[in-house]
Amino acid sequence: MPKSAVWLIPKFVLGMEGKAVPFGSFEMGAHVRVIQGGKIVLPAALRRKYGFDVGKTLVVEDGENGVTIRSLDEAVMRVQDIMKQYSPERCLSDELIAERRAEAKREQ
Repeated sequence: MPKSAVWLIPKFVLGMEGKAVPFGSFEMGAHVRVIQGGKIVLPAALRRKYGFDVGKTLVVEDGENGVTIRSLDEAVMRVQDIMKQYSPERCLSDELIAERRAEAKREQ
């Protein structure tokens, strides 16, 4: 009579930052494949976590540690944070928007 196997699956494991994370969470990583046309299907849990809804524009960056995928909104916020160090007392995007609105008003 064959013996049945007993699998002990941990509830938590040590994550990438040294914290306990649920076993099978995506902090451990996810395996995806590149399919025809160079497409990558992200797991649904990651899409939900980061708000990557159907049709949302994402920014793909090549960095020192690999490829980074961000929402366009997140990428814009990061650039704005970088620009603040060069002109912290002014908001250049607000000034540009005000200028464009003034131009549009003059054209009417």
